[in-house]
Amino acid sequence: MIWENFGVGKLQRFFRIMFYIIFVMFMLVLCFYIVSELEGAQNKAQNELSGEQCPSKVDDSAANLDFYATAEKRNGDFHCFCKNMLWDEGINAL
Repeated sequence: MIWENFGVGKLQRFFRIMFYIIFVMFMLVLCFYIVSELEGAQNKAQNELSGEQCPSKVDDSAANLDFYATAEKRNGDFHCFCKNMLWDEGINAL
């Protein structure tokens, strides 16, 4: 017997259970929304860069300029720089 809960009535217990159910459902919906937004951003980035043909060498200054350029002026050097670095490390799944 938990003595702290001895004075809790059925109505209070019902509202507590409902509060926790609503809270958990809200958290599930929020997490689902965040995951779906991130998935959409990943798909959008992949679609934008899927047609890019990367040169074998991209220097870090060109990648840095591409990273800080506006979205309209980017040419994919940053993506190619990172992809080449991963390829050199033996990670070629991208």
